[in-house]
Amino acid sequence: MHAKKTSLTNAIVLLSTPLLAQAAAPMAPPLSSYFPKLEPNAGLVADMGNGAGMAVVGLLTPEVTASVRLILDKNARINTMYIDSQGGDMRAAMALGELARERKLRLVVAGRCFSACANYVFTAARSKDVLPGSLIGIHGKTYSYTYKDKPLTFSANDKNQVIAASGDPSAPAQVAALDRAERAFNAAVGISSAYHDAYDRYAAQYRSAPAGSCPAVDYWVLRRRDLEKMGVDGMGAVWEPADQDAAGNAAARFGFNPKTVFFGDPAALAVRCQPASGLMAKLRALFE
Repeated sequence: MHAKKTSLTNAIVLLSTPLLAQAAAPMAPPLSSYFPKLEPNAGLVADMGNGAGMAVVGLLTPEVTASVRLILDKNARINTMYIDSQGGDMRAAMALGELARERKLRLVVAGRCFSACANYVFTAARSKDVLPGSLIGIHGKTYSYTYKDKPLTFSANDKNQVIAASGDPSAPAQVAALDRAERAFNAAVGISSAYHDAYDRYAAQYRSAPAGSCPAVDYWVLRRRDLEKMGVDGMGAVWEPADQDAAGNAAARFGFNPKTVFFGDPAALAVRCQPASGLMAKLRALFE
């Protein structure tokens, strides 16, 4: 989906502000707020005009990646991509990350860069910045592909159940191909999967723990030092929340439950699950 350039007037003013000035500024509205009519499961690409850059908003799909390529082919002056995305299709996001890397685009996160956006687009871009109030968030490995025109999206922990229930005889081969593609992508970019593996371990622990003993974690908001430990390079000005409460408040701006956002290192995540004890343990035992 393309947007008219007139829709981007306010966004251009915001995003053209020098990053050092933005770093000291209050949180700016996310890029998606300039497109209120965009459906939750839709993606949008817009040429911001006059070589100012392009905007990528919403779900990352093959059509979004194709639109980005088309705009870049038509306008060689564009060297910056502003993004506000909740994630999307795994292969489309990898292709977009490879395109950003190949064309040496500067990536500016102006809102969310979650899931596939964080995994593949942010990691691959050779240079990137994160504006005040914007977040980089992961939630473990998520597979996505289409079978009989129906999109299938599932986590690593649900892989076997979804494959069994999908009715798709090619599902094991599809998942194996996605695994190979991701490993090749991470090797090319130099990214470690340690943080995603830690999330998947926590998710598995959460699923098997007694009710109430493990806090739910929908997204893990990453700090600069977390990203550096993953192997992410090329970062310029990167805003990050000061603490867990600030991370939750920032996530709430995007409609997420602040109580299900985690902010910290892998060791802190691993010990979030506490064994039930005392009266609560006895009460839970009555219903198990």
